[in-house]
Amino acid sequence: MSKKWQTILLHIFGCLAFLSLPVLFSPDFNKGELIRVRPFQVDFLTYLVMIGFFYLNFYLLIPRLYFKKKHLVFAVVILACFAVTFFLPPALAIDNGPPHLPPGIMPGGTEVHVRPPRPAGILFDLRQRFLQFLFPLTLSMLLRIGGRLRETESAKQKAELSYLKAQINPHFLFNILNSIYSLSIDKSEHTSEAIVKLSGMMRYMLEESDKKLVPLDHEIEYITNYIDLQKLRFGNSVKTELSVSGSMQGFLIAPLMLIPFVENAFKHGINAEENSEIKIGVSIGKNMLHLSVWNSKVFIKKSNDRRQGLGIKNTRNRLNMVYPGRHELLVDDNATYYSVKLSISLV
Repeated sequence: MSKKWQTILLHIFGCLAFLSLPVLFSPDFNKGELIRVRPFQVDFLTYLVMIGFFYLNFYLLIPRLYFKKKHLVFAVVILACFAVTFFLPPALAIDNGPPHLPPGIMPGGTEVHVRPPRPAGILFDLRQRFLQFLFPLTLSMLLRIGGRLRETESAKQKAELSYLKAQINPHFLFNILNSIYSLSIDKSEHTSEAIVKLSGMMRYMLEESDKKLVPLDHEIEYITNYIDLQKLRFGNSVKTELSVSGSMQGFLIAPLMLIPFVENAFKHGINAEENSEIKIGVSIGKNMLHLSVWNSKVFIKKSNDRRQGLGIKNTRNRLNMVYPGRHELLVDDNATYYSVKLSISLV
């Protein structure tokens, strides 16, 4: 069943449950011809009018008046709706005779059963109807404002995700272009191969990075191409290990979620004058993805680039938004090495 039909059925059930209240709590519930009793008619019509007010307030008054900060007009219209709720049902109810006769025996031996009279006074009726009126008013306000907050939060998350991707992707592309530039300067025979790999990576970024989820094997292939490009650039000067185990078939992941950790290892773990080592492992099992990235610490000249560290920071934010409560990220940063262990539930 679609979400739309679930919502429709929920509204129908809620309306029927609300309309059952004046029936179940009526003093005349056990008597025949309940619909002919004028006090019950007033109660039932009042609940019916309040349902109409609920949808009027939910779909019209709150969006067009309250959300647009026309609070005075909104308050006046609400008071007018309460007046309609108070005066309309008694005007529509049918008078079937004296409502409050003492019980007794009519001529012919027929026993008369009538409900006891209500407490007299318009103030009592006003207070009772106002308390009833507060229920649809409060419920519609809570539902509408809550929905508005959820929409705002969802839009905020989408904007943040787009912003984070915009920050990560150009920075990553800049690093790759630097790698190919180094190959071209050396007139390496691997330059054309690097360009082919980069074109495949750019196709992935253009066609799939905006999707909510992508096949896991596409993401791993993207990482593999990146590591191959780095190997082409540095050759045997950097000891690099990559291991992938487990079946990726049928699993999905948020795009560009893993690459910042791999990129960070190459960015901060390589120095031509020192022994550099990078180990990357990916394993899939029991609906869990495990990524481990380890790199030896080397001396890196400090940069004034304020984007230093943005990739990891932004990826932390993305993990919290996309996989809340479904991931674990452990970072070990000490004097000799830097390691990251990430686990993500893929279901």
